[in-house]
Amino acid sequence: MNRDQFLDALAVLVQRHEETNGAVGISQAEATALLELYDAGAIKENTLPLPFEESTQGPITQLTLGRAVETVAAEAASMAVIEETGVVPATALNAPPSSRTRVAQEAMELFDRDVGDLAERVLQGDLRGRDWHSQMIVRLRQNLLQQAQLGKGAPLTPGELDDLQETMREQAQFLKRFADEVAARNELGENAEEVARRRLKKRARKAAQDEATDAADDVADEILEEATDGRVGDIVNESGDVDVPDKAVDRLAEDLRGRPMTEDEIAARARQYKGEAYGKYWEKSEEQIDDSGVVIDYVAVDDGATCTPCSTAEDEGPYLPGQGPMPGMICLGGGHCRCVRQQREAPELAADLRGE
Repeated sequence: MNRDQFLDALAVLVQRHEETNGAVGISQAEATALLELYDAGAIKENTLPLPFEESTQGPITQLTLGRAVETVAAEAASMAVIEETGVVPATALNAPPSSRTRVAQEAMELFDRDVGDLAERVLQGDLRGRDWHSQMIVRLRQNLLQQAQLGKGAPLTPGELDDLQETMREQAQFLKRFADEVAARNELGENAEEVARRRLKKRARKAAQDEATDAADDVADEILEEATDGRVGDIVNESGDVDVPDKAVDRLAEDLRGRPMTEDEIAARARQYKGEAYGKYWEKSEEQIDDSGVVIDYVAVDDGATCTPCSTAEDEGPYLPGQGPMPGMICLGGGHCRCVRQQREAPELAADLRGE
């Protein structure tokens, strides 16, 4: 990732921070400090994610026939092979819909396990920016192909892969933003003392010269005020050098050390990305229905964790095959969705839904 690409990534993170009132992303002050570290050579390229173009439209994201075939083990006869290898058994494609649904859900559980393992490796420090990002893209691609083929009950055609490519591109874009945030927050934590010192120096010079800066840094300002008893300008000499009190650096650095995401946070966010693939399972499954008398019920899991969109989707059904909301796609939990779509014979109702 070159400087311009890094700058673009930081800009998106700052925008997200402002749009969500700090819930996600990083602040302008944090972004400025990270860019200074990058310019100073303190941030290595391998700790950063893949660039936008490469990670959203590059070869690694392409849904090819070869990659589709790789997700199905032709020699596999056991339905349990998904648990052992992550590859869909060939027998699953010819199985009844109920069996394919079970395998699809097993595949999603395997996805959860894999991204959890990747998150653990990030926290352990043996998997960094671009490597974690690349492996997440591959896993996202595999799961999308698995779910679509299981839904169809057969290998995908070149045309179907082309149609699915847009979904892959969109999911890769979401993942890119997430990967940038993970990397940026890791860098803030690992370079906490240096980031803190740079931010405090910048704010001290601003106070001494009484000049406006590009963005506020209320946290650094408050720490400086307390550390200098309100005499921030006194720590800046005539040449502009700043003697930042160590206690101010330590306090701000301590806050920054808490910025990296935890293993559970990374894993939970990563697991949501399987939601679109789960929705594609149901879409492809219902494309195979050629009975004009069939309607589809959206069946929401009825417990305290069921979200409003899924409950509403159930209440507003039934639907014609391929129409209406899909589990995983509308769910607030994304890939955590446990809802299903069930078909039943209702010729009169189907005709009514078609407006006949």
